[in-house]
Formats: sequence, structure tokens, C-alpha cells
Amino acid sequence: MTHWEPVFDREADCRTLTLILSPGRVATTSLYLWCNRAGVKTYKTHTSDQRMARDIYRDRIRDDLKIPFFLEQSRHVLGRAFKVADPVRIVLPTRDPLARTLSAFRRFVAGGRVALPEDSPPEALARALEAEIPADRLDVWLERNLDPLWPLPETGALLRDAAPMRRHDAGRFRFLLLRSEMEDDAICAALSDFLGQEIVPLARDETAQAHNATIAPALRTALAGLPDALSPAYLQALNSSRYARLFYPERGAPDPDGDPAP
Repeated sequence: MTHWEPVFDREADCRTLTLILSPGRVATTSLYLWCNRAGVKTYKTHTSDQRMARDIYRDRIRDDLKIPFFLEQSRHVLGRAFKVADPVRIVLPTRDPLARTLSAFRRFVAGGRVALPEDSPPEALARALEAEIPADRLDVWLERNLDPLWPLPETGALLRDAAPMRRHDAGRFRFLLLRSEMEDDAICAALSDFLGQEIVPLARDETAQAHNATIAPALRTALAGLPDALSPAYLQALNSSRYARLFYPERGAPDPDGDPAP
């Protein structure tokens, strides 16, 4: 364990707790590192449900898979501390749903979760992506992990003006919503204001280039053409999702018989 990783302290964390909560592939790890290395004890989690965190942990043990440190900690953090701490500060990074989906699929290819022949054309990758990542996956994540903490509207948009960040209080929970597309300096300025301590951007540990290094060159070329190979129906469903309506309303939904949204 390196010096910046937060160690669970029942007494301290039951008073004040800071989390970064996200479905992944939205710069979660970078924000987690920046906050902890600046001295703000911050936990990273992909779920707000302790039972789910425990199930994921047990599944990885069963399958003899590596247990990330953040997953080890989240099982404890999401217990009593999450239930009684006041305040619970939650950083909620968001990402354009198409960009997030493409990033997740690239990670699946790089990690071997999706196995494809090296000469697969973009059309084959598109079929695999649409089968692997349902267009409503982020909506399911919202329902399971954010709605219990902050019931969000079914219609309309939180960010009607496409503002890149917003703060919101819901009882004990203090939320900072920010878009991962923001410049790193702007992200850190928002984090500094929210957390009351200066957060400095550092080099990102996880990048598309890092994942590309493990992908065959022909597949990398095909991945570059993947966005244009996705079906209009899939793009429409993605851009009509509740997640898109709440956080990226400016994307709109493409006509299923016309061109995809930009």
C-alpha cells in the first residue's frame, strides 16, 4: 500500500466521509489520486450499496481475481460510516455517454473481456459493443446507486444549460457533479472549492494510450472507426437515456432513420 491510499478509520470516517462515486470510465481514478495525494482522505467506489460491494468482492475471490485496494476499502466504508457520517461529501464525475461507452469497450478489449480476431472490421466491433454494453446501462447504475441517495427527476435535465459542474445538497449528502471533459485545472478548482483544500492536477495514470498498448495494431485501427459503425438505433437509445437527459441534454437524440447525433 502506498502513502496516498486511504485507510478506513471507523471513528473518523463515521464523522465525515468523502467519496468519489461513479460507474467507471469517467476519470474516477485520477480524481481519487489527486484528492488523496493532496491530503484529502477520499474513497473511490462504483456502488453506494454495501451488499453489492461485498458481492463483487466475494465474486473476485471466488474467481481468483485481483482485489483492487479501493474495492477492499469500499466494503467497510459503505457500512456504518456511510450511514451515519455527516456530511457525506460525494464527488460525482460524469462523462458523455458515447465517449464513456467507447472507453469501456476499449478497456474490455484491452483486458480480454471481449475477445475478437485481430482483423475484425469496425462493423464487427460495433456489433460486439452493442451486445456487450446495453444502451441503458448507465440508467441502471443511476437507479441502483444514485436514486437512493438523491432521487433525480424522471424527465427534464439537471444541467439544462449544459453547465460543466453543479453542487447540490440532499440531507447529509453533499454532491459535486462535474464533467470529466472539463480541463484538469478546472476540475481541480471545483474540487478545491468543494473540499476546502487545494487539489492539484497530476499526470493521469489511465489513458487510452495505455490501453492501446495491449491491443493489436489492426484492432486499434478498427476501434478508431467504431463510432461511425454503431447503429443509428443504438445511438438514439444512448442519447435518449435518462443519464443523457440528466447530464448531457444538449446531445439530444438522433433520428433513427437519419444521421447519428454529432
